Amino acid sequence: MAPNSPGKPLVVENLSKTFGGEHALREVDFEVRPGEVHALIGSNGSGKSTMIKVLAGFHQPDPGARALIGEAPFHLGNSHDAEANGIRFVHQELGLIGNMDSVDNVGLGRGFEVSGGRIRWRVERKRVRKLLDRLGVHIDVRIPVESLSLAQRTMIAIARAIDVGAEHGGVRFLVLDEPTASLGGQDARRLFEVVERIRDEGVGVILVSHHLDEVLGIADRVTVLRDGTRIGTFDKTGLDRDKLIHLMTGRRLAAVETQTATRKGGEPALSVRGLTGTVLDGIDLDLWPGEILGIAGLLGSGMEELPPLLLGLVRRKSGDVRVTSSSLRRVTPARAHRHGMWFVSGDRGKYGVFPTFSVYENITISDLGPFAKWGVLRRRAERAGVQEWMHTFDIQPPSSTANIMNLSGGNQQKAVLAKVLRTRPRILVLDDPTRGVDVAAKAEIHRVMDQAAANDTAILLCSSDHDEIARLCDRTLVLRKGVIARELSRSEVDADTLGDLVI
Repeated sequence: MAPNSPGKPLVVENLSKTFGGEHALREVDFEVRPGEVHALIGSNGSGKSTMIKVLAGFHQPDPGARALIGEAPFHLGNSHDAEANGIRFVHQELGLIGNMDSVDNVGLGRGFEVSGGRIRWRVERKRVRKLLDRLGVHIDVRIPVESLSLAQRTMIAIARAIDVGAEHGGVRFLVLDEPTASLGGQDARRLFEVVERIRDEGVGVILVSHHLDEVLGIADRVTVLRDGTRIGTFDKTGLDRDKLIHLMTGRRLAAVETQTATRKGGEPALSVRGLTGTVLDGIDLDLWPGEILGIAGLLGSGMEELPPLLLGLVRRKSGDVRVTSSSLRRVTPARAHRHGMWFVSGDRGKYGVFPTFSVYENITISDLGPFAKWGVLRRRAERAGVQEWMHTFDIQPPSSTANIMNLSGGNQQKAVLAKVLRTRPRILVLDDPTRGVDVAAKAEIHRVMDQAAANDTAILLCSSDHDEIARLCDRTLVLRKGVIARELSRSEVDADTLGDLVI
């Protein structure tokens, strides 16, 4: 199908999608106009991801749905038709090839200019530099993208998405799926400056985000999904965070906020001296039972390196790690678990879920002892034993026998936390644990963290969400260039202060 003329809205009508008898979407109507940022929000499991996957051609819609750009229809569930009509996507998993440079990664999206059977690399480099300049991004396009910050990699993914020549109709609509899920405040602000430039060029931007303050800051209109249905589409004027939460969850803000538990003292649960890795350079810290210790820092500060060093996922160059006075000279994940130290990462695909297992198997795998008798695993007892945890974390849908990959990302993350907390860990090391989790699920996770701390679990929280650190942490360590630059008490911490200190 030939591309439509520019300046026409994208309209989706009567979009439904069913998986195994369960409705993920029910008769959803949606419209995005040229030159607007249209936010698509909802709790985990509301249908946002399903809708984006139908637009991208990953899922086929149920019969009866249709889509148009202006008056011209195109086929939903067809990636070629979406591309031909100028719809481009930047997913949360960016899909870049780390050992290739920016020129290679952008060219793989569009193709390369060739002369005499050879790629014209000088022309390609000039084209990519010009494209990044258009976005206000200035980097060396010849270095591997794995050497760049996550914010810079996100910009390259956006550049690849909008790199569509006029001869192919250009990009008309850009879908950004959780683009700031792993970005700090400063990087997120730079990203949205780029989004505003793209919008001002007449491109319609669909923004999927759990960060409501960002939505209110940049979106022109907001569509809210709940349980697979469209609650409504609203102009930003008159909206605030409390109203959005109510629209998303059906509850007022007071119903999802929690109170911080009183912390306890005692002998340190975790002592670290002189810990050195690739970035971290001889840091010291103590973590006490019942304490939540925050770690704040930008990408490259060493924050992302601390959890894998503590758990033995990567080898430390030097330093001593002690758990309740026992030195872990050769720490491995198995030895860390035996000492009661567990890890939960926001990267659940890499560190969290077992994709071929059911929900209950993912939760119980951390400790099968209670369900084994005479060497035989009692499956009925295993399924029954997991129901309390599914209820505690409000894992939806509540079918424990469903494959874990049928759940939304936020519900998968709640299952990962349930898997770890049912072991009653002494020390819980968290790395952006609420990344990609909606506001209600985040409040539930925070409540469970509070309860774990009240039961004497020591929690180390590495987070790029400064509001989360301010909400939860008794103390906060600010990392810069591999060293601890500041230690802050609870009364000294707020999101703005952290945003200034991490730079």
